[in-house]
Amino acid sequence: MKTLRLLTLTLLLFSSPVGAMDMKVVGNQLILSGAVDGLDYQKFLRMLTPSVQMVVLSNSPGGDHQSGLDIAREFRSRRLSTVASGFCQSSCANIFLGGRERFLANNSSYLGFHGNYQTRRTVPSSARIGQLKAFYSEMTGGKLSDEMVELFVGKQRGGYVAFFKHITRNCTGSEAHRPRIVRSWRRQRWSKAFLLQWTT
Repeated sequence: MKTLRLLTLTLLLFSSPVGAMDMKVVGNQLILSGAVDGLDYQKFLRMLTPSVQMVVLSNSPGGDHQSGLDIAREFRSRRLSTVASGFCQSSCANIFLGGRERFLANNSSYLGFHGNYQTRRTVPSSARIGQLKAFYSEMTGGKLSDEMVELFVGKQRGGYVAFFKHITRNCTGSEAHRPRIVRSWRRQRWSKAFLLQWTT
C-alpha cells in the first residue's frame, strides 16, 4: 500500500498537466498549441533556443491568465514575432500581443478576446480590469482605445470579440455556431488602419 501511494505521488509530481500547451521547435519557429497551463511559462523558457525568431500559436482556447501575460512579456523582451494559426482565444490572444510583429496565418485564423472570470460566474471579474488595460496599452503602444478594452473586459462568459484578418466579430455568446461567420453576430466596423496596426 505504501508503494502504491509513493508511485501515485511521484506520478502527480512529475507528470505533465493534462491541459499544458504542446510546444515544439521547428527550425526558427516555436509552435505552441492547446490550453495554457500555469506551468507553461517555465516550460516555454526551457523550450526556447537561440534559433527561435517566431512563435506560432495554433488552436488554443486560452487558459491560465498570469502565464499568458508572462509569456507575452517574455516574447516582447526577446523581440520574437507571433503568428496565430487557427483559433487563438483568451490567454492565447494575450500571448499573441507579445510579438514584436504580429500576423494572422490566413483568413480563417482569428484572435478572441473576452473578460476575465475568477469564478464560475458569468459576469467578468472587475479585479483584473486595471491590469488588463495596462497590459493592452503596453503591448499595443496605446493603439487600443479605452472603448475597445471595455468591450473586451466587459464580455460575459461565452462572449468575445473575434479578430479575423479582414473582419471583426462581436460575439455575445448566444450564437449557435461560433467562431464561424453567423448572421446574428453584430458586425463591428473598425477602420482598416486600426486592424492593420492591431495584427502587424
